[in-house]
Amino acid sequence: MKFLTAFAICRNYFANSMRLVVVDPRITKAQLIIEQATDEPLTARDIAQQVGLSEFHFNRLFHFETGSTAAAYIRVHRLQLAAIRLDCLGESLEQIAKLVGYDSHSAFTRAFTAHFGVSPLRYRRGHRANLKQAVGNWEVAVNDKRPVRIMMQPEIRFIRRRYLGPYSRFPQHWQHFVNSLPEALIEQKPLFIGFVYDIPTVTEPEKIRYDCGVVDQDGLLASKLKDFEYSSGLVAGTTKAGTHAVIEHRGPYSLIGETYSILMHHWIMSQRRYTFTDDPGIEIYHDPTVQTENPEALRVKIFAPLKSRHSI
Repeated sequence: MKFLTAFAICRNYFANSMRLVVVDPRITKAQLIIEQATDEPLTARDIAQQVGLSEFHFNRLFHFETGSTAAAYIRVHRLQLAAIRLDCLGESLEQIAKLVGYDSHSAFTRAFTAHFGVSPLRYRRGHRANLKQAVGNWEVAVNDKRPVRIMMQPEIRFIRRRYLGPYSRFPQHWQHFVNSLPEALIEQKPLFIGFVYDIPTVTEPEKIRYDCGVVDQDGLLASKLKDFEYSSGLVAGTTKAGTHAVIEHRGPYSLIGETYSILMHHWIMSQRRYTFTDDPGIEIYHDPTVQTENPEALRVKIFAPLKSRHSI
């Protein structure tokens, strides 16, 4: 406990000075396990075994890093996914309840109402007002005719670090992440990959999750993590191969919400064959730090994972 207290003081000092919050990679792994199993039963013991910790130490470290228990994190994550689907998709309440692990519509409604303060139906009816406030100019998204392509995307190996905080802090996240990488790697001009989990109408700003990563094409970076993973906060992983909707964002990251709105509130509504999965959105960059000095030069390819509507 003394070690955790001392570590918290040191970490919070540096995090506050940079206005960044970096999560212990073992807890990041636990969060990823939770985030990848949205409709499956999970216990703290199961997750602790997968990240190499005792259940007691896992529970203590998880609460220290996130401020909640693993059970609460599972519940809130699934309810936030439900809220996003209510916001963006035309699925029935029964379908959404099943997708986020609830056996009955009534159990889902009780849990959702307890967390958000309104029923799922009332939440859905009010989503357009919330969206307009989040993306700013609603008409921009309605009238924007940028093409959306459907393409098969192979799996991508990467290493990443999780950050927490509002979207306005994303340029700082990227600057911190890139600065932490070896110069030799940066000189190779690798592709960078970001993972988007939350939307501001659903998640509190300080709890918004974003993973900054770099593509590990030959797998060599992952092999080196064994020596310094816990001290650096980096975690290796692989994306899922599959069908994606792809759109390009150009310009300041502060306006990327309008690009996501094209996908999530307009394009997807015209699709009879596809809907979104619950996997995070993927952002691909050549240089994510350009947004710090020249925001207009930023180019981001957004990949939204899709699945057949018939599989719901």
